[in-house]
Amino acid sequence: MKMTQKKQRCDASDNRSAILRAAAEVFALQGFDVALADIAARAGVSRTTLYRHFPDRASLGLAIFEHHLQDLERLAGTLATQDDALLTVLDALMENFAGSAGLADVINRQTNALPRLSEIHERAVRALTPLLRTAQQAALVRRDLEPSDLAQLLDVFSAALGNGDLAQRRQRAHRILDLLWTGIGMQGIRPEEPEPATF
Repeated sequence: MKMTQKKQRCDASDNRSAILRAAAEVFALQGFDVALADIAARAGVSRTTLYRHFPDRASLGLAIFEHHLQDLERLAGTLATQDDALLTVLDALMENFAGSAGLADVINRQTNALPRLSEIHERAVRALTPLLRTAQQAALVRRDLEPSDLAQLLDVFSAALGNGDLAQRRQRAHRILDLLWTGIGMQGIRPEEPEPATF
C-alpha cells in the first residue's frame, strides 16, 4: 500500500512538472489565450489531470512564475560570490520575462491571485539584493542603487516585453538589458563636480 501511494505521489509530481514545462512553452509561442486542452496534449496528460493540478489559467500562470523564481533563487545562490553575478542573473530573468510576457496582466485580473504575485515579486528582489551589494563592492554598479530600484526594474521588464513574437521579445529583452546596464553601471554615475581651481 505504501509503495502504491509513493508511486502515486511521484506520478502526480511528474505530471505537474510536465504540465508546467508544456505551459511555459505553449504560452511563450502562442500567447495566453491558447486552449488549456492544447497544453494538456503537449504535456501528455488528460484535461482532467491538468485541472486537478491547476483549476484555472491564473493558478497555472502563478505556478510558472514560482517555478521561474525557484530557478532564479538557485542561480543567485550558485553565483553569489561572483562580482558580475547580478548581470548574469538579470540576463536569465529577462529571458524568463520574454517567455512569459503578458502573463502578469492575465493574473492581475484575478484579485485573489494578487497576494501570491506580490510575494513572488518580493522574493525576486530579495534574491537579487545580495548580488547588487556584491556588484557595488566591486564598483560594477552605481553606489546609490537600492533594492527598491530593483523592484522598479522588474516592473519595467514586465511592462516592456508585452508585444511581438518570442524572438522579437528576446531581442528586445537583451537590448533593454544592455541599455539598463549602461544606466546602472559605473558609467551611469554623474561625475562629481570638480573642486574650484585656486590660483
